[in-house]
Amino acid sequence: MQTILLALEFKHSIQTLVDKTLEFAQLLNAQIHLIHVQDENNPDSKITELKEIQDVFVGHDFKCTISEKSGDVIDVILSEAADIEASYIIIGTRQHGRMHHLYFANAKEVLADLTPCPLLIVPHD
Repeated sequence: MQTILLALEFKHSIQTLVDKTLEFAQLLNAQIHLIHVQDENNPDSKITELKEIQDVFVGHDFKCTISEKSGDVIDVILSEAADIEASYIIIGTRQHGRMHHLYFANAKEVLADLTPCPLLIVPHD
């Protein structure tokens, strides 16, 4: 069975991200693993929110597991993908201007370069 790793940030609306993951999981008949990576400097648990989203997937008859870890976002996502043998990783994104990209590393590009499986990027609402 294929496994989708859905990395959630909770800084923006995630409804589109959840909806698109549901669509994709239905196409693949895949199981879903949710992960939230906490900021090491500001650990803010989102386990309650993860369980609520897990209930949505389970309500659609999908096997869904959750985890919450702290550390470097890219390292944690890649490690989790390897641990669960993810078939796909899904993340959300928001648009930034050109100046933002000049000054800040683009985590999506780094993740895309390092991931051992396909990376799907879904724009936030």
